[in-house]
Amino acid sequence: MKLTVKASSPYDFRSVVFSHGWSDLLPFKVLNEQGKIRVTVRTKENAVVLQVSDFADGIQVETDAKKLNSDTISTLRRMFRLDDDLSDFYQHVEINSRNWIVQRRMGRLLRSQTIFEDLVKLILTTNCSWSLTRVMTDSLSKYLGSGELGMRLFPTPEAIVSKPESFFRQKIRAGYRSPHLPLLAKMVLEGKLIPESWEDPSRPTEVVRKEILSVPGAGPYVADNLLKFLGRYDYLGLDSWARGKLKELWGMKKIPSDKTIERRYKIHRKYKGLVLWCDLTKDWFERNEFEAWIRRNQNENH
Repeated sequence: MKLTVKASSPYDFRSVVFSHGWSDLLPFKVLNEQGKIRVTVRTKENAVVLQVSDFADGIQVETDAKKLNSDTISTLRRMFRLDDDLSDFYQHVEINSRNWIVQRRMGRLLRSQTIFEDLVKLILTTNCSWSLTRVMTDSLSKYLGSGELGMRLFPTPEAIVSKPESFFRQKIRAGYRSPHLPLLAKMVLEGKLIPESWEDPSRPTEVVRKEILSVPGAGPYVADNLLKFLGRYDYLGLDSWARGKLKELWGMKKIPSDKTIERRYKIHRKYKGLVLWCDLTKDWFERNEFEAWIRRNQNENH
């Protein structure tokens, strides 16, 4: 079956798919340079494989399933940021000499099916290369998230908590993160941590950030970038890659200090984290840096 799902305008599907690295990780698989992507989504009954592509101001979904329930449609709306209202953000960047952000319709950051998945993946990006992040994330799907007919899903907290620390060291190659993963899953299952509550816009950002920082393995980098997935852009979320990229963009001889970066982006107030990310990824679209993702995925099974 095929169906279309409308987005709030203006919307650019490709800018969402390639907004950051999640589309390079299971259960996503990019199929072409236009951003057509395959993703496996967990439903109440089982799981479905969906092919999602651009369609006017929204997305087109293809699947072998006979129909998709409203929960699955809501999941797609969340993942592909179909309901984000960036009108105020676009007004801000136009005033601040970044018309290219509006022209490319940037600013909607691809999300996973759940906040829990986004959180775990961010923890797996800390202090390591992207290739290792990819190994760890794909291994989690392979060993703990496989569904029917070889479907690769991201594991549930129940699946993660069922394994000892040694499993994450030996099979997932998670290193120092190994004790954090089952402990995080346990906190979620016991109700000590409710990631879905962070999506409540009425909760103050500072309170949400404090809760994220209480998560094993989650420092400021994880917390501040997870906030971006929640539509909260008050913090920068710096890491060594971002600092190095700014050194290059600003033509500096040394890596800029965090205070220097904070000072330069202070003018963007509640949008500084999102403006920073658009600045960092602008040349991805100029140089079309997505070919490697596609070539790699063409040689792999989902």
